[in-house]
Amino acid sequence: MTQKSPRDWRELCKQAAEEVDPEKLMDLIVELNRALDEHNKKRKGIFENIKDDQSSRSSAMDSAALSSNSLRFHRA
Repeated sequence: MTQKSPRDWRELCKQAAEEVDPEKLMDLIVELNRALDEHNKKRKGIFENIKDDQSSRSSAMDSAALSSNSLRFHRA
């Protein structure tokens, strides 16, 4: 059994805008909803990875700054 690869949501929008048969339109809308859900999951994952990366960098910079400050106080 082969699984159909999802079509691009933009292509599905164009087809739905031109479809006149109500049953075919409903099928396109169902497929469009699935494609948009998948698209949003991918985007969310990308943004979470970026956010995590920025958070890690910020934590590393905070740690470095604290270490630098503690070195200054020990020298004085």
